Parts: sequence; C-alpha cells; structure tokens
Amino acid sequence: MTSSSSDLVRSGLRYAVFAIFLLYCILPATWILAAMTKDNSQIFTTFGLWFAYPIHLFENIAGLFAYRDGIFVQWFGNSLIYAVSISVASTMTCALGGYAFAKYDFPGKKFLFNFIIATVTVPSTALVLPLFLMLNKLGLLNTMWGVILPSLVNPFGLYLMRIFWESSFPTELLEAARLDGAGEIRIFWGIGMPLMLSGLVTVALLSFVGAWNNFFLPLVVLSDDHLFPLTPVSADGVLSVSLDLSVAIILVQLCGSEKHH
Repeated sequence: MTSSSSDLVRSGLRYAVFAIFLLYCILPATWILAAMTKDNSQIFTTFGLWFAYPIHLFENIAGLFAYRDGIFVQWFGNSLIYAVSISVASTMTCALGGYAFAKYDFPGKKFLFNFIIATVTVPSTALVLPLFLMLNKLGLLNTMWGVILPSLVNPFGLYLMRIFWESSFPTELLEAARLDGAGEIRIFWGIGMPLMLSGLVTVALLSFVGAWNNFFLPLVVLSDDHLFPLTPVSADGVLSVSLDLSVAIILVQLCGSEKHH
C-alpha cells in the first residue's frame, strides 16, 4: 500500500469516528425537536427522528405556558436564580480560596488543600443524609438557600483558581505591590482580579452549567414545587407533567445548558 493510500485510509477512519460522535450528539437533540411537534399518541406511533403531521408544535408550546397557570415561567426563573447566584458566589469563593492557597504560607496548607481536592472522590449520594439532617437543623429545608449554600462548595473550581493565580499572578508582582504600600485587599481586587479574567470566566461557566443541570439536590431539599428549577420537573413523573410538555421543558433546559458551554 502506498503512502498516499494509507493516508487516505487513515483520513477516512478519522472522519468515520468523527461522524459517529457527531451522530451521538445530534440524534438525541433531533429526537427532542421532532417530539415537540407531536402529541402523546404520535410520540409512540411515529418515527422518533422525524416530524409528525399534523404538527402540534404551537399547541404544545401554548400548553407548556398554560400549564398550572404558567408555572413553567416560575420554574425557568428559579433555574436562573439558582444558576446565576451559585455561579457568582462559587466563583468568588474559589477566587479567594485559590489566592490564599497560591500566595500565602500557613500551617497545614498542603494537607488542607489535598483534603479539599480529595472530597471530589466522595459520591454525592453519600452526602445526602448528613446534608439533609444539617439543613433540617438549620431550618433551610424547602428554601432556596438550601439549594444555593451547599452548591457553593466547588473543590475543582478552587483547584483551577489556584492554578490560575500561580500562573497568571507572579509572586514578584505581589511583592512589588506590597513594597509600594498597597494593602492586601487592594492587591487582590485592584491588581490580581483583573489578571484572573480568563480563570474567573472558566470557573463561572462550569459553575453555571453545573447549577443549571443540578437535579439531585433540589429533589432532596425541596418539597414545594414552586421552588423547583427545571431539572426535577423535566423528569417524567416527578410532577405528572404530560409527555409532550415534558419534552418541551427538556428542550428549554438543554438550550440553556448548551448556550453556556
């Protein structure tokens, strides 16, 4: 086999692999788009990856916003409140913690940082009972704070911000600012934070997507469905939403998630 033929084979295999991954990403979204045009019976009786006739798209959208006097708008608003507040607060917490671990020396620093990173290996299901009992004792069950406060803990975001502080904010610059008489707060906000823009955006986007897609915590903490974000109600059967409305909710949730990737 000549070199040109082998290059052609490798190129063909590479494009075949890419095509498989492309289909893997596109087919679920195609199914959701097609299902939005169908009623409940058509979802089970027609080809899943193609649109139905007659089209029920506008009926489904109207039914979505009319369901329980427009509670979908409240669910969407709740998702925005959770995602924005968690991403902003979590990013600032990670920035402060990353700065401390990157630029200060204190007893137990290495052990504490390794311990925080090690918590990533703990499955979320193992934390459900102690978290539930803690929130119950604090009176935060069935409140927005019960969802927001536990979500501020972001070990991976802390790790990223420490890396960004070490690579983008030289210690020489910190020492020069101190020699010029700048205080620690001035150094952090006035000099360091502008240099951390790329790191802050990265952590904020990761936090936003994680909070937007968070399903387990709201389901455990919240019992009032008026406080729910979109994720629990998009699961079939949680609030007995009809199948065609569930498909529409899932589409809106996915659009919000993909937009911030």
